[in-house]
Amino acid sequence: MAATPFITQEDIDKFEDFNNDFPKFCLDLHQYLTIRWVGDGEVLDENQLKSKNDIAPLLNCDIEEFNRRIGFPSRIAETELDNAFTGIFEDDYKMSNTSKEYLGYFYHIYLHMD
Repeated sequence: MAATPFITQEDIDKFEDFNNDFPKFCLDLHQYLTIRWVGDGEVLDENQLKSKNDIAPLLNCDIEEFNRRIGFPSRIAETELDNAFTGIFEDDYKMSNTSKEYLGYFYHIYLHMD
């Protein structure tokens, strides 16, 4: 039995310009998680525990593989994602409002819109 895809046609239809906006969301999320989870070679804090391999699929807009690598959906993965966006300042994330909307829709993490 095949697993249910994370993103369905219904999800795609919900967004006005999914084919252009979703790749930008994946790149924004990759850039953000690189800072929060991977770091830049300095000593990592508790939010920077993932490897570059875990978030690499986002560069190819492969959200299914990204979710598989982080174990999403699961309580642990949901908590880790939520923690990555907890206690941050607005200057810490450079996501477009559209990417923030996708983050809220797919992962239930809601950030302040500009």
